[in-house]
Amino acid sequence: MKKTLATLDSETDPFDGHTIPEPFVWGLYTEDKYIYFWGDDCTWQLMEYLSDKDYLVYAHNGGKFDFFFLLEYLDRKKLLIINGRITQAKFGKVTFRDSYSLLPIPLSAYKKDDIDYIKMTWNNREENKTEILEYLYTDCLYLHELVSTFIDRFGLKLTIGGAAIEQLLNSCENKKIERLNLSTDELFRKYYYGGRCEAFDKGYNPNSNHTIYDINSAYPYAMLAEHPDPFRPYYDVTDTIPDTGNYFASIYAISYGCLAYRDFKTNAITFPCDGEIRKYNATNWEITAGIDTGTLYIVSVDSVIVFRHTIAFGEFVNKFYPEKKKAKKDGDKITELFVKLLLNNAYGKFAVNSMNYKDFILTNYGEIPPRNGKQYAIESAWREYNADIYSTPAPDEDKLLNVAVAASITGYVRAYLWRHINAATDVIYCDTDSIVCRNFAGTIGTELGDWKNEGTVSEYYIGGKKLYAFVLSDGTVKKASKGSRLKVNEIINLVIKNKTIEWHNNAPTFSLSSGVNFLSRKIKMT
Repeated sequence: MKKTLATLDSETDPFDGHTIPEPFVWGLYTEDKYIYFWGDDCTWQLMEYLSDKDYLVYAHNGGKFDFFFLLEYLDRKKLLIINGRITQAKFGKVTFRDSYSLLPIPLSAYKKDDIDYIKMTWNNREENKTEILEYLYTDCLYLHELVSTFIDRFGLKLTIGGAAIEQLLNSCENKKIERLNLSTDELFRKYYYGGRCEAFDKGYNPNSNHTIYDINSAYPYAMLAEHPDPFRPYYDVTDTIPDTGNYFASIYAISYGCLAYRDFKTNAITFPCDGEIRKYNATNWEITAGIDTGTLYIVSVDSVIVFRHTIAFGEFVNKFYPEKKKAKKDGDKITELFVKLLLNNAYGKFAVNSMNYKDFILTNYGEIPPRNGKQYAIESAWREYNADIYSTPAPDEDKLLNVAVAASITGYVRAYLWRHINAATDVIYCDTDSIVCRNFAGTIGTELGDWKNEGTVSEYYIGGKKLYAFVLSDGTVKKASKGSRLKVNEIINLVIKNKTIEWHNNAPTFSLSSGVNFLSRKIKMT
């Protein structure tokens, strides 16, 4: 029998930076019923209610918050954990899933009501119970709308990557990827990097007059170009760079900012511009862009992988991108969100490294799992929930797809960004698909690969990569402080005074490796 789809959420005391919270209410929503569980024993009430149910229960960000409060009740068996997130767990006939793995967006990107969290403190919550329950109800309702609509259209998937790659394959004539073996994956993987992020200027300028430009759907645009064919992953190795076609090359070269360089000791990615000869691993897109912009001088060629077959994913992109534009025009927020997620997550699935997979098992606190020929190591101990989480390596060569596809697509975007950086003047910052500069030469428009003007910067304060505050001419501010949540004035003071700020997170972090803690970080210019 088909499981009943349900959504779940909890409310706790407001985060204060030192007290580990506990839920005082849970809300559970199905298509025909909403029920809440209130009080100090609300978690017991919830699990007692679910004990005879056959439900598929989604909680948004449950795998990094809500599910930890349920650990003592969950079945002592295998947990599915992906990227440090409890993605799926069992309790009798109930399956819990984290909807953030399927829809990696804040709920507010769709719909979310507001409430003053001070009303949730222990001495305020009873008199504000009606408002709190309404807030909890709408959170469960909106999540149910999102998840049920997604499942109705795209099927029952665990992750957005899995849903996206299925839609991509459905658009291809050949439906079956010829998977790589481990040695070929290792050969290709050294060419795979993420997006480019650089602070070309650090400091502040109260009279900026720069402009922020973003690429319209950078990765879907890149997917329209020709890339290594995952259905026919055949290649030749030579020592000569061809004039055309898809290739990856290991070269000794002087790069003036055009190529990514990975330090294999620290794994840090930089874009050297110092005139030194280094060994680079790069795609045809980046090498061509470097030569065309006069920022790459090849000293010698070590080896070249030339792909015999290439493919463009135009059927996939041209199906969903127009749908995204129409949904935005029509105010269809839910379709716009879904299609954007599919377009931006399909390519990344090709790069998943299944050799890093682990199996996880949940036991009672202090209980060692049976070996069964496996070597388990403890990930975290949760005495307060009578639970331990153990892991064992579970590499799976058969699940390697084709990292060359992802390497080529990300290389295309970095090359496209680099060409536009070189065509602009006074570039002060870039990040993956955006440039902050003067005298921009790209095409402004609404089509794939066109650029959007995101606003004129009247003042900027840049402390380093992903640490900045751009004050726009309309008075709004674009800011970033990766790994922290600094306020605008804190970023400005940090940059102007070149000072170190101690940041403390009031919200607890539930970690599989270190338990629950409150993060503190020292943030400074880099």
